[in-house]
Amino acid sequence: MYLTKLAMNPSHPSVRQALSDRQDMHRNLMKACREGLLYRVVETRTSLQVLTLTRALPEMPELEKNGYSLLSYTDLASLPSLYGAGSVLRFGLLTSPSKKIENPDGKNSRRVFLRDPEERAGWLAGQGSKYGFEVLQSAEIGVPQSIRVGRSSGAFIISAVAFEGILKIVDAAQFWKAWQTGIGPEKAYGLGLMLLMR
Repeated sequence: MYLTKLAMNPSHPSVRQALSDRQDMHRNLMKACREGLLYRVVETRTSLQVLTLTRALPEMPELEKNGYSLLSYTDLASLPSLYGAGSVLRFGLLTSPSKKIENPDGKNSRRVFLRDPEERAGWLAGQGSKYGFEVLQSAEIGVPQSIRVGRSSGAFIISAVAFEGILKIVDAAQFWKAWQTGIGPEKAYGLGLMLLMR
């Protein structure tokens, strides 16, 4: 697995479109990252970047023509062998804590964002139980974000929050599988990439 840091040129038309529509960003990144993809947009006052987690390095020519440039990459293939059950790590996660509500007609359920911070903390703990880790400490950073997704069937907004905290690996095989595939819903739109730090 490779964690790649890409700079985004905010004046490039493709980047501007991608920032206003995560469906477009997902499409651009998938053209260059064919073997699995998780990503997260990181925007500060002075920089605009996207982090990707992929099984193979992104194909840069495809990205460069759309306003992305390579800053760095790290091969993370050894992480699972370094940190097994009982390991304690700091983490960062942008995700959309939510629950599914059944429609009265019984056809399709809909996902509803959890508005209460305590419910969101409980949701994160539940993800840990599901994916082989225990949340020892967590806090929300900043305010919930609104992410726009445009689809042919109609645009919609995803609400997301950034968690930071400390976790303990309980089931290493389960945890590392979840880390590679993402935590929580809406992974196609820049959510679910868990950043890990010692």
